[in-house]
Amino acid sequence: MNLKRLTVIAVSVASLLLMPTMTWAKEGIINAKGSWSAAPKFEHVKEASGGLYAAAVNNGTDTNVWGYIDAKGKWVVNPEFSYVGSFAANGLAPAGQNGKYGFINKKGAWVIKPQFAYTGEFSPNGLAVASAKVGADKYKIGYVNSKGQWVIKPQFEPVEAETDWITDRSFAANGLAWSYKDGKQGYINSKGQWVIKPQFSIADSFSKNGLAPAKLNGKMGFINSKGKWAIKPQYEQAYKFVDGIAKVVVSGKVSYINEKGKFLFKTNYTEAGDFHQGLAWVLVGEKIGYVNTKGKLVIKPTFEPEYGMETSAGDFKANGLAPAMLNGKWGYINKQGVWKIKPQFMWGKDFTPAGLAVVGVE
Repeated sequence: MNLKRLTVIAVSVASLLLMPTMTWAKEGIINAKGSWSAAPKFEHVKEASGGLYAAAVNNGTDTNVWGYIDAKGKWVVNPEFSYVGSFAANGLAPAGQNGKYGFINKKGAWVIKPQFAYTGEFSPNGLAVASAKVGADKYKIGYVNSKGQWVIKPQFEPVEAETDWITDRSFAANGLAWSYKDGKQGYINSKGQWVIKPQFSIADSFSKNGLAPAKLNGKMGFINSKGKWAIKPQYEQAYKFVDGIAKVVVSGKVSYINEKGKFLFKTNYTEAGDFHQGLAWVLVGEKIGYVNTKGKLVIKPTFEPEYGMETSAGDFKANGLAPAMLNGKWGYINKQGVWKIKPQFMWGKDFTPAGLAVVGVE
């Protein structure tokens, strides 16, 4: 299974514990002017919704402990957990302690005591994915409600990537979540019933437009909530729609399509990002530039890419800024490619809707 096709949930062990670990670096929070909102004194910081940030500090034994801070870096929930995630609309967030996982409230009190092998965030339908041990080194996945009761009993198989964490199995707006059986992926409803039988080698969650990328017989396309092909499988790779535009790969080159499957434009780029605020990053040679929705290169390729499991670069957010790297340092540019916050950080993350960004410093 292609692990790059699996979206890891924001509060998973992977996204929180496998972030860049550099003992000489600290993370803090800046505003759009580049001034510190929260001083860089944390091992890790991650937005956790509702104005709170999940933050980790070292407990003196080379182990990180997690809690929550506000935008100014003040502890709201003291760091005493091995893992914390984002708060859902019901006010609960997944958390871990002593090898077990449950759910806490915004005061840090256990509402659902730690009892699961792993847990994910609550979906809008009030269900959260959870994993239970059913044998020696064997786990099954189900869903619990806000009381910690199994609504969908643990019965679904983990995929290869879920040896140590749970990927994003949250329910979409159409009431469906992908699941896995006998090496194939399909979609279940809130009762745990198969609505779209497991048949795909790759399947991702549904976007707001009701379409999901899926792979069958070696090609990817997009299905609707009935499992019918809305855009027939014809691509080597296909990614979720973002702002009505999806990235696809044809003959090793990135292209972009609309919700009807019509090409907006084709490119000669092998690496590129999704569109955000009308711009998408592209890799030109060894440099990052940005194109508009007509395929025109509007920001010259002068910035450096970040290499990891996949090549990546910064996305523009509502405040019109995107993180960018030059000479190994990160700063923030505007839509004209002009530095608004000069490159000075070891890394920089996208701005949040509140106009704040997490950065790392030496």
